[in-house]
Amino acid sequence: MNQSIFWKKGFIPIYFVVALLLFLLFHFYIGASPSIYLIMLFLIGLGIASIIYNNNKKSVHIKNNRDENKL
Repeated sequence: MNQSIFWKKGFIPIYFVVALLLFLLFHFYIGASPSIYLIMLFLIGLGIASIIYNNNKKSVHIKNNRDENKL
């Protein structure tokens, strides 16, 4: 899972862009029922989870570097 492209920092904006495009498509052109918006909420949730994952990964990396410098 650490090497997955879906958790890379460069992939984070794609979640939000796709969610926005899906919202515009379904809201203005298709006029679907509100239940279709769950897909967009899922994509936004993935984007937020990816941000949290990368932030935690970065802070652990910084902590490990500090511990190595103390030795």
